[in-house]
Amino acid sequence: MVPDKQGALDYLVGSVGEVNRLVDKSSYLSSVFVVPPGMTRSYQLNIGVKDAYSRWLGMLGSLVMATGASVILIDMPANAPMPITVPPLLTAQIINIVLDHAAYSEYVLREIDNAYIQPMLTQLGYKQVINVILNKSLPNMDVDNRIRGYARNGEVFVLPTSPIVQYLTATLKPVVLYEPRGTLAEFRKAFDNMTNTLTRQVKAMLTGHVD
Repeated sequence: MVPDKQGALDYLVGSVGEVNRLVDKSSYLSSVFVVPPGMTRSYQLNIGVKDAYSRWLGMLGSLVMATGASVILIDMPANAPMPITVPPLLTAQIINIVLDHAAYSEYVLREIDNAYIQPMLTQLGYKQVINVILNKSLPNMDVDNRIRGYARNGEVFVLPTSPIVQYLTATLKPVVLYEPRGTLAEFRKAFDNMTNTLTRQVKAMLTGHVD
């Protein structure tokens, strides 16, 4: 996150008119461009879902033209209001639902599925890949088959808990840049497997072929 810098939410509410002003290059990977959330807070939004969707499409189109990007990753905040949540979901081709691996995971997935995924798949006929990522998993925690049912056309990934990962996340440093040692080694094994699978999904989306 980039504090005190205009970003996506500012564009959605109309306080920024040019998408180019929102784009920065990643300080870690020169081929990656970053658009911060912005200075507008979600509770300050005064825009409806329809208008937000229209501006969202315009922003995505401008980003692709400005950067030449083939893939756009959107990191959604938890419990975001509908004008923030709905447009990205409707335009995404791969949706990753990330939540902590806990006893209540199934109930959270059920709420998300009922509120968003089911209406898109059944009423709107969308064919997205839905992956479930269970984060901070403790040893000997099994994945219930009912949880696997929420990964529609996708996979369930389990990432083990790691104090090192939590520290790196807090410092905003990409985990992939660090040598896998200790608990980070176990995490990287699961993380790399997930990354490879997601890469195959993206390639299939872009080319129409599955490896």
